[in-house]
Amino acid sequence: WYQRRVRGSLLPRRSDRQSGRLYRSCIAELIGTFSYIFWGCFAQDSLSTGSDKTLAVAIAYGTALGATVHIFSDISGSHFNPAVSLAMFVVQRISLTRMFLYWVMQVLGALLAIAILEACSIESGTTYLNDGVNQGQGFLFEAFGTLLWVYVALAATNELRGSVRSNIEYPLYIGMTFTALHLALESKTGCGLNPPRSLLANAFFGDDGVKSSDWVYVVAPLVAAIVGGFSYELIFSNYYNDLKNFVPKKSMPKN
Repeated sequence: WYQRRVRGSLLPRRSDRQSGRLYRSCIAELIGTFSYIFWGCFAQDSLSTGSDKTLAVAIAYGTALGATVHIFSDISGSHFNPAVSLAMFVVQRISLTRMFLYWVMQVLGALLAIAILEACSIESGTTYLNDGVNQGQGFLFEAFGTLLWVYVALAATNELRGSVRSNIEYPLYIGMTFTALHLALESKTGCGLNPPRSLLANAFFGDDGVKSSDWVYVVAPLVAAIVGGFSYELIFSNYYNDLKNFVPKKSMPKN
């Protein structure tokens, strides 16, 4: 079944290229990735330390992400994360070319956000494994967190259950999900869930730069994207396919 779906999915639609939709989508991914990373890291630097800071920063990240999803969801799908784009490719909602172009824009958006923050002497947003968390545990935390993000994105944009990208529900779901994940993971891994955001923040702002353990922040999200994409398509999408193809029998006439 997957081979049948892959045919014709390597290149974007000709109509997308000719109309400029693909290029507008790429710009949307760049701006959206830049926005949520910039304002999230900015909030981490601006807020005072303490338990209240974790909640405030989580809300700032979730709100910034939800706002940018609301702005660009109809244009690009509002991925802003290579893991989400990879999952969307796995379920064949975007082409391979579009996925790679989105990756380039997402890396550029993260790089632009981190570079401007450094130029403004704002150095927050590093994601290191905290004391007591080994690399195996960090991998699981980051993978499960990314998996939830991927599932929410796939479910919210599933046309078989009714797309909600054009209204407030999709941004609300994504924003609330990221807020919850940040509250849970901040004290463990720093809540990366996004390879460019984690690596670039560590490279620019970290005292030790990129550490050997930072593979966790790259491999875990990408593995979660592949697992999430395949599992959602194989297990959960069939539910909606069955509903779509179900034709109720006509009631038998009473004698």
